[in-house]
Amino acid sequence: MNSFVIGFTGTRKGLTEKQRGRILSLVEELSASGCLFCLHGDCVGADAEFDALCRSIERARVACLPCDIFSQRAFTGSTELEPPQRPIERNHKIVDMCDMVIACPSGGEEELRSGTWATIRYVKKTSKPLTIVFPDGTS
Repeated sequence: MNSFVIGFTGTRKGLTEKQRGRILSLVEELSASGCLFCLHGDCVGADAEFDALCRSIERARVACLPCDIFSQRAFTGSTELEPPQRPIERNHKIVDMCDMVIACPSGGEEELRSGTWATIRYVKKTSKPLTIVFPDGTS
């Protein structure tokens, strides 16, 4: 059976309750049709919360591509697919390896100097499906 791969990017500030609810709904919906593979960057905040949400779903498997800034690592215990890399390289690789991306920025407006927004811009260049879940839960 083939797996559908969801890539994830989010803020180190963590998720809002509404973002958590929306992500859980999305992941449950996608997992209903088969095995789901969830891929994140193993950072503190949103990545760690995404990891926990995905682990709560029976058909979801979780892995990470960690960054090399160890003070930002969550050490979720997910299978590490590759050695730690610089954040921008790691984020691009997550996008390249997935079928779609869920992004959870900390605000509703695009920001420069934000890894989440830089990843969103990269996803748009690839034309892969992208769901941005804003702090109020809208997407």
